[in-house]
Amino acid sequence: MRIGGPINKYYDYYRQFLAELHEPVMWSDSLSSINVSKAKKINKCVTPLVMTEQKAKLEGFWWYKNLLKIFYIAEKEGLVRDIVVHGSYGDFSMTSFSDLEITIFIDESVFQDFYRKELFSFWVKKHLNKFIVRVDPIQHHGAFYIWPDLLSEYSELILPCCAYNSCWSLRGKKLEFFVNDDINFFKKESSFRLRATLEILSDPELNFFRLGFNDYSVKRYLSNLMLIPAFYYQSKGDLISKREAILRFIKEFPSGFTESLLTAGRIRERWSSQYGALGVARPLFVSERIPQGRLDLMILSVFSKNKNNKLFQIDDFWAARRNSQEFLEVLCGNC
Repeated sequence: MRIGGPINKYYDYYRQFLAELHEPVMWSDSLSSINVSKAKKINKCVTPLVMTEQKAKLEGFWWYKNLLKIFYIAEKEGLVRDIVVHGSYGDFSMTSFSDLEITIFIDESVFQDFYRKELFSFWVKKHLNKFIVRVDPIQHHGAFYIWPDLLSEYSELILPCCAYNSCWSLRGKKLEFFVNDDINFFKKESSFRLRATLEILSDPELNFFRLGFNDYSVKRYLSNLMLIPAFYYQSKGDLISKREAILRFIKEFPSGFTESLLTAGRIRERWSSQYGALGVARPLFVSERIPQGRLDLMILSVFSKNKNNKLFQIDDFWAARRNSQEFLEVLCGNC
């Protein structure tokens, strides 16, 4: 068991919350039962830009009104304080390849009443997850979540605070992160993530392409590949953005793995996202989680098949597999 010690219970709680989000009867009431450290350090204070309809239109966010609509539903019930958009959509550098990275700022009262837990869980299943896969029909993950108790004892293993350096939201609520991470544990957990990701990249047929080559499986593979630099630097205790990590890694490690990162970057820039039928079909099946299950994966394999197959060669993935194996061997040799 990798997680241990009271300083990591907040990270444990968050992982449990995600696993049981669709079963609110399983939730603990809040983090209030966990003994907290008296010494708190403000690691990050962020006040997101408030997005306007005019700005959203200029940026081509055709889905902005739909986001407002589902937010109003949750806000009216006192479930959600804000929705924060970060990542490529947050700093307006998005491409057709970009995931929709959003964080839901939950009102603390949700954790204090079973009816409100059920109401929030229903909102996630009925509105939020379906909205996400309408925006990006081949999205492979759901939203992030924060709430006041969690912010008071935050772990950057959930998401590094630098992810919010450039972001916007619907209400512009200030986010104060009081980080409570033990640096040695953080480095150890990040090292575990690095090795685990390299291991799955080293066997793409089993872990990504069991249902064939399609845009969903290719995007998921490339997304994991491009996380390696961030995990590497986090394992050294250096928290930098994914983009900065990639640029730094390419400069510091001229190698076969770097070539795979450059290939992934070229595919990302030229990616096309025309998934009309999938954008209609997938929200019908997605509710509890993203991805929903085997049926969801089968729908993705059919409706996203070979949309971008001209952007890459199969050999690109075999090279990335070989480079991942070599990088993993280097890391193990340095243990």
